Amino acid sequence: MNNVSFKVSKKTEIGKLAGAISNAFKNDNAETVTITSVGNDTLQKAVKAIAAANGFLVEDGITIASTPAFEQIDIGEGRSLTAITQTITKIN
Repeated sequence: MNNVSFKVSKKTEIGKLAGAISNAFKNDNAETVTITSVGNDTLQKAVKAIAAANGFLVEDGITIASTPAFEQIDIGEGRSLTAITQTITKIN
């Protein structure tokens, strides 16, 4: 399975992430794209980028869907953070 993964930070630019998602499906033949974000700001950027990528891809006849899930990320010393991962797949 060809999976492409991205991590979103506060410095992530929505347009660039949307373009990377689109390119993963159009040019890299990705079956899924996984986006990981921690915190409200990064989650908001991820959702906006997915919506923008959908707009880019629909022009090429590609429709995507996103499935969110919680994930625990170990940050060392017995501590962890809760991240939200969004698995994006082509639905046509």
